[in-house]
Amino acid sequence: MNSGYTDYRRHGEFGQDYFTLYATYFEGRPPKSVNMHWRRFAIKDIPVTDSAAFEIWLRERWFEKDNLLNFYIEHGRFPEDAGAAEETKNSKETSVLRQRIIGGQERTISTTGGTNADGKWDGPVETEVRIGRWGDVLDIFAVAMWVSPVVYCYAFFSLLMRWLLWFGKLLGILR
Repeated sequence: MNSGYTDYRRHGEFGQDYFTLYATYFEGRPPKSVNMHWRRFAIKDIPVTDSAAFEIWLRERWFEKDNLLNFYIEHGRFPEDAGAAEETKNSKETSVLRQRIIGGQERTISTTGGTNADGKWDGPVETEVRIGRWGDVLDIFAVAMWVSPVVYCYAFFSLLMRWLLWFGKLLGILR
């Protein structure tokens, strides 16, 4: 997966270092859009049994990734696959409105591209991603909020038991 930030196209620097959570939510500096290029590989096509061949295959993927990011910096978008690009030129861009319930509120989300009703490719998927309320930001930390006390209690209990065992051995109560 590659990520490209619309308003941050500089060679040798990374957008994720500029558009941090702090910058987005506390400094009011979110990216206008984040573009992603996804690619899947069949496991049978990856040379996992031969380490030398796997190293070459992996290095080639990194070169492809660098080329994709350079293309994005120059053109402001990621390239499409050759076959998909021809289909996109022949189709008209249509916007699909979808009703979704997000955070207990019904919202309309506009998307373009992707696979159409006929199963043909309509180009890259474009959709909006935004928070509906400030509580959504706190939801990111909800799991840590519930898991961390359990982990800390376990660690404290383990430390306490080790200390009691050591103290018992020191006093000669335990052998």
